[in-house]
Amino acid sequence: MRWHPGQVTVLLALTFISSGIYTIFPYMEATANVPGYQADIIFFIAGIISTIMAFFWGLISDFTRRKAVLAIGIVGTGVSFIFVGLLSPARSLDMVLFVEAFFVGILPVMLAYVADITHPDARAGAMGLVLAASGAGSLAGSLILYTPVRSSPHTMIVSGIILMLTVVPLYFLTREPEKKLVPPETGNDRAPIIRSEASSAPRLTVVLMIVAIALLAFIAMGIIKISYQFYMVEDLYRLGSETLLFFNVSYVIIIATAIVFQGLLVKPSVQRFGEAGTVAGGLLLATCGTVLRIISTDAGMTSLGVCAAFAGISLIIPCIFSQFSRRMPARWQGAALGGILSLQQL
Repeated sequence: MRWHPGQVTVLLALTFISSGIYTIFPYMEATANVPGYQADIIFFIAGIISTIMAFFWGLISDFTRRKAVLAIGIVGTGVSFIFVGLLSPARSLDMVLFVEAFFVGILPVMLAYVADITHPDARAGAMGLVLAASGAGSLAGSLILYTPVRSSPHTMIVSGIILMLTVVPLYFLTREPEKKLVPPETGNDRAPIIRSEASSAPRLTVVLMIVAIALLAFIAMGIIKISYQFYMVEDLYRLGSETLLFFNVSYVIIIATAIVFQGLLVKPSVQRFGEAGTVAGGLLLATCGTVLRIISTDAGMTSLGVCAAFAGISLIIPCIFSQFSRRMPARWQGAALGGILSLQQL
């Protein structure tokens, strides 16, 4: 199966919409009228569910159909949002479990779908587009949280309906990918873009190395993000409300830069330097950004360091997913990518 522009548009739009809608879930309103320990227990269970279900939905898609599992995740998330809009804020906290259980299956199955229809040489760029669409949706959803409509029950209902309607173009405008096609002999990206069955069992040491790099990348991104937020809070108390506006704008620019790197620069970088070279460049950029973040005392330079670190990591992650995918048999793509995404949930 070729990577048709129409399918690209549908898949990226679906990823963008689902991530954006997920971001506007009213966590603050849901926890406002319940004891703190109850909310902590719910979120702890939700974290466990996210970790397990990402692998589960990926595995199910390996034995059934990618499009069917995607539809289940989309419709399940949409129905959960509709119930959130219909229930009271306190009762809607329970729906966190259902939202997590269904939503976490969308991205790993989407990446497995991409792995099925892309040539190995083009896979990192394609996965970068999907991950960038997911990040862009999350950023758009975060901006909606600053508007008055964010906590409206009607917003949840409409969001759920919109999400469920995306199943229509998914069904009519995309085709079920073939999972075990033989690759063309040439490695040119212009060759038919199809998925191949792994010719031999993956080497355990290589797989473990890829998993370790993925885990380090996820941890590094989390630490940088949290440290930047603490820095923001510290300066907010020291400098006043103008600092909040500066950091909000800076954070949007930082995330937008990472999205651009992931969506637009991964493919040409891989074509020119290979996936190993792209990972090396991303590590260098992320390291320089982290060092700048640590040694800088100026808010502007600190933001620049965080921006460079995020941009570097955004180059690394699609290549890691691609390398992991290329070393897994076609029949285990969903489980493999769901498993590595579970590390991000951890």
